[in-house]
Amino acid sequence: MLDSLSERARAHPDDLLLIDVDGVSYRAGEAHDLALRWATMLEQLGVERGEPVATMLATRGIAVIAWLGCALAGAIEIPINPDYRGAMLRDALAVSTARTLVIEHRLLPWLYSIAGELLGLERVVVVDGDGMEIDYLPWPTVDLRGALAAADPIPRDLPRENAIACGIFTSGTTAGSKCVLVSWAQIGRMYGEAIPLEDHSDGVGYVHTPLHHLVARGIVHRALMRRRGRAVLRRKLDTERFWDDVREHGCTETITTEVVGKWLSLARPQARDADNPLELVVMAPLLPDPHEFAARFDVELLTCYGSTEAGIPFATRGIPREYGSCGRLVAGAEVRVVDPERPDQDLPTGATGELLVRVDDSAEAHGYFNDPAATARSWVDGWFHTGDAFRTSPDGDWFFMGRYKDMIRRRGENVSAAEIEREVQAYTGVAQSAAVGVPSEFGEEEIKLFVEAEPGAALDLELLAAFLARRLPRFMVPRFYERIATLPIGPTAKVDKRALRTLPAIGDATLDTAPARPAPRSPRPS
Repeated sequence: MLDSLSERARAHPDDLLLIDVDGVSYRAGEAHDLALRWATMLEQLGVERGEPVATMLATRGIAVIAWLGCALAGAIEIPINPDYRGAMLRDALAVSTARTLVIEHRLLPWLYSIAGELLGLERVVVVDGDGMEIDYLPWPTVDLRGALAAADPIPRDLPRENAIACGIFTSGTTAGSKCVLVSWAQIGRMYGEAIPLEDHSDGVGYVHTPLHHLVARGIVHRALMRRRGRAVLRRKLDTERFWDDVREHGCTETITTEVVGKWLSLARPQARDADNPLELVVMAPLLPDPHEFAARFDVELLTCYGSTEAGIPFATRGIPREYGSCGRLVAGAEVRVVDPERPDQDLPTGATGELLVRVDDSAEAHGYFNDPAATARSWVDGWFHTGDAFRTSPDGDWFFMGRYKDMIRRRGENVSAAEIEREVQAYTGVAQSAAVGVPSEFGEEEIKLFVEAEPGAALDLELLAAFLARRLPRFMVPRFYERIATLPIGPTAKVDKRALRTLPAIGDATLDTAPARPAPRSPRPS
């Protein structure tokens, strides 16, 4: 991707490359110049090759340039969810081991609130500070605008294909989140081969997902790999502005989720629905009525299965013949379905078991950052153990059957039940808790929290919900709460969540914290 940027900066410096829908844009020459200045700035701050640099940035052009600048400096960017706060932010920074943090000015209060718990941080680079004096943090602060202006755009060697492109946090399962080291080759394989990169010289990718996820970076990568492509970035998804953005900026492709697809489908039909430049929509998982969506908006719709560690081993070419299919095996990937209790035992076609994935050395993840034990457990003899249940049909279609891991899928995010439960334990009066996924009317899942109170404790569920809302990112805050006299315990002395999932999602004792939901409004005509 960086060699493509360098070539465009020389040949077509005035090409639009990165467009923020709030009005900021970067042309190819400017973006290349700024990325080189970023690299120089990091070196001037003392960042060494191979060193992690943590970032907390919204989906915008400057975040992409920071990523490229880190790569040119030989550093490893580790993007952290800008919604993180409290213990989750503290732990993510601890896992990153970063001495340098690049953060937006608006997020400094969250950093300040845990300043006493951060031992490894040495400096903070402030974005959007506009030269403001910041004297309340215990670390030296650097104003980004001034630092970039003082840094020379020195030409540099480009990273190799198998070099680490970034570190991406995945949701923890029974423990905290881990940071996957992803190579440039892996991103290219996932978003250029598994999902074919058609030779549209003016392909325009619409990026409306967070850049701390690999999906958003994959769309940017696809755009920059095209001869005259560009990426259009929105800080936060707004379904009412979705088609306005697409039409205004000529977006030709995007990657999204079933939830977004459902919200777009619920809007009142418009005569102009099919009058848009969008050509390709990758939706995972697919809507139950994908043909209706594709016809209404006149788009090619396909789906896939992937993970940060395993890449994209399955993808479709168009809408699959059978609903629920994730597609067929893509070139360069090998898979096995094994008995999760006996991973050396391969299961026959049609049987459900744990999916194992193997790709060639250049396109696989480099393991978990600073966690060799977890890496050794997850990659065995070159096979990544996904923790996901799959089966295959005789004609080669692959079907996702669920997760062996304790994870909840909500609004495009993988949510760690263990991390929610850890925060709940900080609330007075809680003996133990269990978070599970329950069906959502909008697809995927909502989060339900079962709480067992300490003997004699008066546990107010509404106060507990307000407590969690202050400590967790919004996508992790449970919607449903229910007191339970005693949580069921399974044979391994752990909470039996299968038993909890058999209970009604909403009962007489269930607190539903969601406000009344208005009918979706139609997108404004543009």
